[in-house]
Amino acid sequence: MPTLSRCCIVVIVTAIALAGCFTAVAQEPPGVVRQLVPSLAGDGVDRQAVTSALGRPWRSFEGGRICVYRIVRTTDGVSVATRDADDATHELVLTFDDQGVVQRYSLLRLR
Repeated sequence: MPTLSRCCIVVIVTAIALAGCFTAVAQEPPGVVRQLVPSLAGDGVDRQAVTSALGRPWRSFEGGRICVYRIVRTTDGVSVATRDADDATHELVLTFDDQGVVQRYSLLRLR
């Protein structure tokens, strides 16, 4: 039968391992969105403008109606889309309407 201290060690190690699996996410205010992704500053931004600025999305859902871009800020302060999940500092989630115009977006800070 395991001792109480051995059980405590197993519980602590498991808790630490599980904590490493979670990524803290916080929604950024609109000013930060405009700073990191200036192409979204105006109204009526369409899919073509987003694709020209950011390229292909990292992930898409509902037939492309919802697109997720991974964003990383380079050393010179420029924000670029990345397909490397480890480098990303933000996720940009865009929702398009039936005409391909951005209806909503959220910028989520990772970590």
